[in-house]
Amino acid sequence: MLPIALKFSRVFTLNLKLTYKHLILKNLSAFLLFIILSLNLNAQGITRHFISHIPLSGQSNPSLYPEYRFTLGIPMANWFTEYNTNFSLKNIMADRSHDTLYITPGIFLSKLDRLNFVNFESDFEIISTSLKIKKNYFSFFLTNKTWIEARYPRDLFSLAWKGNAQFIGSFADFRGMGVDFINYNEYAIGWSRAFADKFSLGAHVKYLQGLMNFKTATSDITLKVDTTTYWLTADYSLKIKIAAPVDTNGISIHSAKDVLTFGNRGLGLDLGGTYKFNDKLKLSASLLDLGYIHWTKNTKSYFIENQQIKFEGIKIDSTFSFNFSDSTLKIMTDTLLEKFRFSKNYEPFTTGLNPKLYLTASYDLTQHDRLGFVLYNRFYKYYNYMSYSLLYQHRFGNILSFTTSMTLNSRGNAKIGAGITWRIFGSNFYVITDNITGFFNPLSMQSLSLNFGWYYVKVSPGKGKAPKATF
Repeated sequence: MLPIALKFSRVFTLNLKLTYKHLILKNLSAFLLFIILSLNLNAQGITRHFISHIPLSGQSNPSLYPEYRFTLGIPMANWFTEYNTNFSLKNIMADRSHDTLYITPGIFLSKLDRLNFVNFESDFEIISTSLKIKKNYFSFFLTNKTWIEARYPRDLFSLAWKGNAQFIGSFADFRGMGVDFINYNEYAIGWSRAFADKFSLGAHVKYLQGLMNFKTATSDITLKVDTTTYWLTADYSLKIKIAAPVDTNGISIHSAKDVLTFGNRGLGLDLGGTYKFNDKLKLSASLLDLGYIHWTKNTKSYFIENQQIKFEGIKIDSTFSFNFSDSTLKIMTDTLLEKFRFSKNYEPFTTGLNPKLYLTASYDLTQHDRLGFVLYNRFYKYYNYMSYSLLYQHRFGNILSFTTSMTLNSRGNAKIGAGITWRIFGSNFYVITDNITGFFNPLSMQSLSLNFGWYYVKVSPGKGKAPKATF
């Protein structure tokens, strides 16, 4: 065998020349490419969380004590979705001039962490309602939730772009690579209470109905390059857990019926507290999605444990010709199939939720103007996602309000959000996004969110009109 170490040039650009009539498509193409690369909804809802006079904000702050006596979420009319990733398209492509895009993989690699993510999350509210009784506030909401995440290591792209020479004497690290998907219904009963007009406490107790799940439970993969022979040695352990009416034979109709049952059960808990220092300053904290789902219906697990495979190179004869016959290819293929033979079982398994933390401070500048700060952290298995937000809100009488936010995440990436709410004929409408700039500058976009909905609201009896537009 002839040992070979491959090293490729880093210098590469791909120019895409655009004529004038195609200029309008440039940002649209970048926008669509971002959506394809970063399908994610990392449901932060920072702007939504700060708008306390819409009922939906109570889902991220269980201690919220709203101004309405009764609310009803119009069925199927409230939806929140967001896309997030830890890179932007400007890390891959950039403008050389007003009509040219060029791709630079070297810059892309320099912007990646060891393990990177692309995820999507969606909250689709089916129905919700809330009722104030004296100093207690009760709520119920049924929400369908979806979360998808793909994790990819920097070394995977680095190996493809630069070759294996960079890993001589070390290894390429693919640990954590995988895909997770979960879809479930959340039935939540909420309670909050105000104490002495100074502080309020609240909680949501949630029953979780698991519908489908795909989880990369174990992904421990490394690729070593020998210092002398340059042989490649891959060590790997993989475990994939699935709960869905799908197998190697396709979709089972009988098993599909199990999706609509309550065989996959779970519990969840949200906690929150708010303290009012004075008439202007208020602090609150909420911890959400403490919980799990135990999957028992249509479960399958595929796993490979502590396996190793070596690639020693391709034979080259004295005339420097490759000796790579069909039989050689068949032997290599059979070896790979044997080494990647998965074991299988049908045991139940449990998955945890990804908890969220909100720490919020608000200060009322006037009766109509509020300034705020939100620290947000979401806890994932392989990483934490943290952001810091400054917010400003103005209420125009009893009908209209406008909120804007500026968020900076732990990687130093910023975005600007905005939200508008209006109340008319007993209904409360809202449209909110955490990244309005993403619609106009897709090359720099790392997330895109949209939140809209419609609630029927009823004020406390005896007032005869909507509450005053004060905080």
